[in-house]
Amino acid sequence: MVQQRLTLEFDLYFDETGRFLETSNVPAERKEGNRDKFPSLLAGFLVPRGDIQTEAKAVISNCKEKARLRPLETFKGSSLTLQQLGRFVRQLVAEFRERPNWELVRIVNQEAVCYGDRVSAYTNIFAELLLRLFQEKSIEHPDANISIRPLGTTVMLNQGKTPMPKEEYGKRVNEYVKFLAVRRGLAVESNRWIPEQPVLNIGRERPELLIADMLCNASHDDFRKLDYSAPRRRSEVSNALVAAFGERNWTMTVRELFERVSMLCEEYSFGMALIAIAETLGSQASLKDYDRAFVGKAQEHTANINRQLAHMGARGRDPQLATVLNWLDQIVGHQRLAERGYRLAQWLLINVADPLRRELRSEVERETIDWFEYGVRRWALTAANHDGKLFDGEKEVQAMRLLSRSLARQWERAPILFDGLIAQAVHLTDTFEFDRVGNDMRLVAQSLETQSDLFSNYQAGAFPDPIKFDLRAKAIGTLVQTEMLKGFTSVERLQATRELSDAAIAEFSDPKDRARQYQYRCHLETIAGNFTAARRYLIWSIRKAQTAEPDLSHAAIARLIVEPTDDPRWLHDFTVSHWLRLGARICLQESPERESFIGAYDNSHLFKAYDSNPSTWSDFPIHNILRFLAVIEASQKRFDPALAALERLHNLDPIGKTEFVMATILCACQAEVAALFLSVDPATTRSMLDSEGERLNGLIQLLHKMKELVGEFPRINELITSWEQKIVALLGGNLVSEAAKETLLEIGGEIRY
Repeated sequence: MVQQRLTLEFDLYFDETGRFLETSNVPAERKEGNRDKFPSLLAGFLVPRGDIQTEAKAVISNCKEKARLRPLETFKGSSLTLQQLGRFVRQLVAEFRERPNWELVRIVNQEAVCYGDRVSAYTNIFAELLLRLFQEKSIEHPDANISIRPLGTTVMLNQGKTPMPKEEYGKRVNEYVKFLAVRRGLAVESNRWIPEQPVLNIGRERPELLIADMLCNASHDDFRKLDYSAPRRRSEVSNALVAAFGERNWTMTVRELFERVSMLCEEYSFGMALIAIAETLGSQASLKDYDRAFVGKAQEHTANINRQLAHMGARGRDPQLATVLNWLDQIVGHQRLAERGYRLAQWLLINVADPLRRELRSEVERETIDWFEYGVRRWALTAANHDGKLFDGEKEVQAMRLLSRSLARQWERAPILFDGLIAQAVHLTDTFEFDRVGNDMRLVAQSLETQSDLFSNYQAGAFPDPIKFDLRAKAIGTLVQTEMLKGFTSVERLQATRELSDAAIAEFSDPKDRARQYQYRCHLETIAGNFTAARRYLIWSIRKAQTAEPDLSHAAIARLIVEPTDDPRWLHDFTVSHWLRLGARICLQESPERESFIGAYDNSHLFKAYDSNPSTWSDFPIHNILRFLAVIEASQKRFDPALAALERLHNLDPIGKTEFVMATILCACQAEVAALFLSVDPATTRSMLDSEGERLNGLIQLLHKMKELVGEFPRINELITSWEQKIVALLGGNLVSEAAKETLLEIGGEIRY
């Protein structure tokens, strides 16, 4: 039995001082009077999760008494006299000394690290604070998951007129934490970190936030407000507060960008230097607000790096460029930061691949950059695949096909060529070009099988037999996915797909890769209606091994899903998605397993978990999770939560974002939920099929919007045209018939994601 990992939960009460404008590169933010005289900072305290309001109120009361403030007198740190502040802080330090599990924390941008605009500066510094707290707690508790929930107030922008958008605190800060973790070599540790959605606007008069306010105010400008009685040296109370912060009195301790780039170039770490520049400029949606001089200097450094890479020849250049590709692998492949990864890849194409090729003198030399451009485009394509961005993906596919001619002449580039073909196959699957995928993946698999046979037969067993290739396993696994999504036309086709799945599982050696194939097999058996096998493979995917445990029940799956692991959050979401798909299929088919699944599902509280904080999840597979939640709830005639999940799926706006795979998931969900409403509320079903609703647009309206956009993808266009025709026929006939319900369920069943 896998030992359950403990989750330690903490609350971070925080406040800020300063406007985070001292390093802004945005001209509008650099106006006279906007710039801070002193570095901006964040400060507060970290406590184990729990209600400390009463205790914090007692702390404030004791400090007010020592500062000679009236019990009911309102105050802020900035409103106190220097003498009152000193007395207040002296008592506050004493209160913290009595509460060793209340840990003071502070981070200040002492080095004036430039992040561009004000929002970027704030969110980066906030993310840096969270990263260091996570890292410290992981060292203290190496076998536990760490969850931190920040609590504070909203930063006001535009001279106090506009609150910083909530999503800047949530998704953007969490993304920065992941990004920084990869950059610092903490990707594995970060799998145990849970940065929770910040809780904002709990009231500036809350005693916890008054404490954070006092810590910010007293420590501003290097604690100088506390040194009023001895301006040339630290006062006793200043020393006491510095000592109370201890090792958690952090600065950014990051070298200024161009100094760091110059140092890396001197060490011949050109790949790392490119990464440093890309981190600052490449992940931004636009540079229009950046100071032109700053951008120009960054471009000069990039051009200099390209020149030096060109002069060193392919043998010295390739390892430097490989470093950049490995970094993209971490960003896109491991952390699944798709939007950021796509921008970084585009920046590298424009600022490195193209200029570097122009630096080389002959066509033969210029071809030595093709593998790098192909690799960058491979990760751009994978990022587009993760987000369902078919137009972006198609652009990369076309460019990769041209480059593949060059790579095919260089045997040493075969692995990256095949890897790119697999990424292209995922894109083709998303455009429903299933036959083309089958041809390409069989080419990769057969090519590597031939190579395996050659080595296995060499010198009578000098090499092991069989020789395994992860690339071959990936190709076969992609072929399995394609066959599943295409659908089975015969028992023989289903059995052939199972054999492909077995081959992919056997070819992989890494348990995590096999676990992914077990999930694909769970998906396959779910579609095939073999729910017992689906449960077994799903449990094996969680265990990452083919265990012989006797309990393969839904209750066992529900228990395993909540067990802590080292896996990233997105992997957990995929596990949940596979179980909910299985459950939705069980409910729609009214399988004998229905009651056991519903019992385990209800006890898991998954609906509440994914509905409680909608803004936290917006990336795939949340679209599938919401689809299956809606269907499961509707199948139990719990229509209000079903509609709530469907509405959340609408709010993700996959059609507006041209995320067509996710858009087909939305349409399939709406068709299935509408079918389940038929016998109870046919009027709502009709509205879900054809209406310009305030909450939900009808399916006809959704399909019309899609048809305006998908002309470039004929298979998708064919599918939605057929759906449109079926729904029009339903609306013109007997909508409450059993045949109408079956038609709607058939529409939903055509999307097997």
